[in-house]
Amino acid sequence: MRLTKIVCDGAIARERDYTLWDDRIPGFGLRIHPTGRKTFIVKYRTLDGRQRKITLGRYGALTVEEARREAQKVAGAVAKGEDPARVKQERREAPTMKDLADRFEREHIDVHLKPRTIESYKWLLDEKILPTFGALKVQAVTSQDVVRWHYGMKATPGNANRALSVLHKMFAVAAVWGWHEGPNPAAAAKRFSEKPRQRYLNGAELFRVGKAITDAEEGRPLPDTTLDQAPPRPLSPYIALAFRLLLLTGMRRDEVLTLRWDAVDLEQGIITLEEHKTDARGAKVVVLSKAAVELLRRAPRQAGSPWVITGSGRSWEGEWQHVVNPSKAWSRVKERASTHEEGLPDVDVRDVRIHDLRHSFASVAVGAGFSLPAIGALLGHADQQSTARYAHLDTDPMRLAADRIGGEIAAL
Repeated sequence: MRLTKIVCDGAIARERDYTLWDDRIPGFGLRIHPTGRKTFIVKYRTLDGRQRKITLGRYGALTVEEARREAQKVAGAVAKGEDPARVKQERREAPTMKDLADRFEREHIDVHLKPRTIESYKWLLDEKILPTFGALKVQAVTSQDVVRWHYGMKATPGNANRALSVLHKMFAVAAVWGWHEGPNPAAAAKRFSEKPRQRYLNGAELFRVGKAITDAEEGRPLPDTTLDQAPPRPLSPYIALAFRLLLLTGMRRDEVLTLRWDAVDLEQGIITLEEHKTDARGAKVVVLSKAAVELLRRAPRQAGSPWVITGSGRSWEGEWQHVVNPSKAWSRVKERASTHEEGLPDVDVRDVRIHDLRHSFASVAVGAGFSLPAIGALLGHADQQSTARYAHLDTDPMRLAADRIGGEIAAL
């Protein structure tokens, strides 16, 4: 019989399900279940003789003619040697973006990235990427989806661009794993322009910050503090040391926080960092100024701790840990430095980030008249080619530069 609306409407449920077959399209039928539910199906054989069944949809949601057109598509695909049921199953079982994120985190983030980058990537995944894409199949995400998502974060262009970079990398890795075919959907989105943030401490600000670090370390009360107010909690001498090292060396925050005493050579006046951000294959040598060497000679040392910047806690195994996040302490220093104090220049450094201390080192170097290559070498700004050249540089001109910069900052 030919399946029509009248035939489908008139099909009555029985104790067991049964099928009414269409005589126009081989394998096309209407299955009637004991509950009265009716679904369109197609049965066919693959080229290797396997019998397959694919459900087209429920009668009512699909009309007879719509189901017939779908059945013809299935028949056409089978005639070409395809297996529509298997394709449908693969799509159903295809990995979602959440699956991709889990594997990406396990096999890429945790293996290839450094701790600070790991923290950033995971935050972007949890807060920016998965809330939008998590439930979607990897192959189902389109360029239009990504462009719309990226544009929706235009109010925070920095985070939007970083999230886009992570998403682009995810799809690139997914292609290697065989989880995505075709162009990278994240490649179509155009990055927002970001205004570079450059904040340097001038002479007055350096003076006030230096005094604030000392006052906070010694637990001195803030200006205009009344007698009935409790004195402020003293700044840890190790955190105070970290801030001074950042100013006197231009090192990165995590380079200072994870600095070990065995990497410090005060006789030679150098620090050797085995893991260098811009070239993981070679060590980075930090040339110390006389002021930085003297600072480290006078630095406190915790017995049994390998860390220059030792934290207040130990691991469950009893080992000393380094300071991880001095942001709250830095906020206290900035607030103290920005507080009016009679006889001292008024400054406002509450917008200064810890990383800006590194920028301030560079700005003093520029003001002192040193060349950009020399400053780049001191700061470790180098691609692979620059790093190779740096390995053969004589440290004498670099030490001269470091001494002059450190001397100016120490004086301020």
